[in-house]
Amino acid sequence: MVHRVDGGGAAPRIRLIGVVSVTRGDHVTEVSRSRQAAVLAVLALRAGKLVPRDALLRAVWGDDGPESSVGNLHTYVSGLRRGLERDPGDRLVLRAEEGGYRLCVPEGHVDVLEFDRLTGVAKAAWAEGDAAGCFAALDAADELWRGTPLPGTAGPFAEQERSRLQRSRVVARGLRAEALLGSGQPERAAVECSGLVRENPLDERLAALFSASLFRSGRVDDALAELVALRARLRTELGVRPGPETVRLHEEIIASQEGAGPGAVVCRPAQTPHRPWGFVGRGRALADLSRLVNRVERAVLVTGHAGIGKTAMAVEFAHRNRDAFPDGQTFLNLRGTVAGGPLSADGVLEHQLRAFGIDAPDGVEAKAAQLSAFLAKRRALLLLDDVTDLAQVRPLVAGHGRSTLLLTSRYQLSGAGAVRRIPLAGLEPEAARDLLCGHAPAVSGDERLGTVAARCGYVPLALRAASLRLGTELGGFASTSCAGLLDELDDEAIGWGALTVDDDATSVLHGIEEVCRGLSAPAGELLVRLSKLPEPEFDWDPLPVSPVAELREAGLLELGVPGRGRVPALVRGYALGGHRFRR
Repeated sequence: MVHRVDGGGAAPRIRLIGVVSVTRGDHVTEVSRSRQAAVLAVLALRAGKLVPRDALLRAVWGDDGPESSVGNLHTYVSGLRRGLERDPGDRLVLRAEEGGYRLCVPEGHVDVLEFDRLTGVAKAAWAEGDAAGCFAALDAADELWRGTPLPGTAGPFAEQERSRLQRSRVVARGLRAEALLGSGQPERAAVECSGLVRENPLDERLAALFSASLFRSGRVDDALAELVALRARLRTELGVRPGPETVRLHEEIIASQEGAGPGAVVCRPAQTPHRPWGFVGRGRALADLSRLVNRVERAVLVTGHAGIGKTAMAVEFAHRNRDAFPDGQTFLNLRGTVAGGPLSADGVLEHQLRAFGIDAPDGVEAKAAQLSAFLAKRRALLLLDDVTDLAQVRPLVAGHGRSTLLLTSRYQLSGAGAVRRIPLAGLEPEAARDLLCGHAPAVSGDERLGTVAARCGYVPLALRAASLRLGTELGGFASTSCAGLLDELDDEAIGWGALTVDDDATSVLHGIEEVCRGLSAPAGELLVRLSKLPEPEFDWDPLPVSPVAELREAGLLELGVPGRGRVPALVRGYALGGHRFRR
């Protein structure tokens, strides 16, 4: 049956979701015969590939098909050609080749293949921490889902494919709920999960996701009731118990309702600084951080040299995941601003206790024991910024209970065994360009913008300073051009000073300079020697072990491909000139 529709296109489009049909030009041919629809489905889902005749027969009729199936297959193929090849020049769309048939259409013209591709894009985007990309791909996939897949289509292949697609649809909807929850939208996530759980009552992951969404929405009793009902369903229908992730969620919800104990005045601290200006990129690192903080048995350490954006990423993560920490968020810069220098472990512990409204006892051990007992029943985020020595945080690394301990440091803190590390390097070039244009939209089309980003080593702090230098003034003109800024970076008398903002000449230089000055003589000499190499990467093996270990501990060497390392661009510039940015 042929229907007229608006639009058209050179290549046929195959719909297998909601209806089985072929659209060619401005004609739609619905394939209503169940076996003929099955033939089209097998060929379309292997678009561009040769499908052997025997395999096609088994897919449509099974292993014990009737003798008439061979003749019927020929009839069905001939009928499909009338919809696929409407013009004389279209005779190669459905080809009969030696031993089988080949349907020559782009994969993007088959709705099922496009649905699979888009859900794959969504999964990859969410794994990279790109919530917007995930939602965009899921929205596009939803547009293709217009009913039951392969409706009225007969044969074993159609049954298997229909079941697979229905499960894929559930997975995609579950991913949307997970992304909503992870993006700080627990109410919307709960709405998405509600119908899914009714349709899939034995899917433990969906039920746990529903419970977590209810919990983050403040509906604690409903969240607990959902987990109790799930436990009953699993025991009655499958004879099994909930898995460890579901058990941990249940314990977390219960713990959130328990008191803090005698003598405790419970507060919910909200100490996280404002979100960083112009935050861009870091999708993969944020995704890694999200995965790691869910394993609360270990602290997480974000490392990298000065200015690389450790604090900005940690603060951005805290804001994005505020609902994941119902008992509050603390923040403390461990370097301090007083002449006395970095905070001691005693000072760190006292700050944490007071943040939760608890009177701090005397002595490091007593403070550590009291805080550990308190955190054992809490889901909070403890963000300790700019750790300079493992001794400052050792008591918390050993005892932060069910709360998350997130550290940032220029150093690797190699002695901390129970720590998961996320190393940061420079931004991706496109993200670096976006950051440069944050204060300087007028230079967005300047061909030298990429060169400025590269000369800043793709380091966020340097890029922010450059963006302010390039920022627009009244009249819409940049205060400094890209060419002018590059000239200043090359000028022997200006160098690093080109990125001075508000007379703060140490904004980019100071952190790297401070770490480099603390190096031993052999490590300092090796850093200079490596910085002079013509190629950015080098082999580890021939290098002296002790100086390399010192440079790596100080965050002055980055890992490249396996067995190779590199000196970060701005560190190399400092090592070569002390005060200049180098090409």
